[in-house]
Amino acid sequence: LIDKPNAIIFDLDWTLCELSDSSNPYNHDGEEVIIPEMKYILDTFTTRTVSIIILTGRKRKDYGEITEKWIEENLFCYDKVIMQEKSQADKNHVFKKEKLIELKEKYNIIAVFDDNEEMIPVCKELWILLLHVNR
Repeated sequence: LIDKPNAIIFDLDWTLCELSDSSNPYNHDGEEVIIPEMKYILDTFTTRTVSIIILTGRKRKDYGEITEKWIEENLFCYDKVIMQEKSQADKNHVFKKEKLIELKEKYNIIAVFDDNEEMIPVCKELWILLLHVNR
């Protein structure tokens, strides 16, 4: 691999966390519940020399504060959170493809964990290992 730091990228909703029955997937309220298996995987990776990046389609202006608070309370260790910054949100996979291209310039991306089926062709095109989460 090229001499860049290694990174593993995790989606948030339905990958690292499940939404409770009372949660609205388009109005994040901090009621999300961490998925135990994903917490174990995440904790395992934090014992290695690898950057943990959370890449979510959530809009920072609407959900930045509540998202960062939830992550701080539920995750052991991470390096950065990337959220949509534009006033008009792109489709999730379009936004993530753009960010993955940027991240490939700085990191050796070891794997992406995501539940969105539209990420399968994105990761194939970019030659990135995708672990498609399906709960």
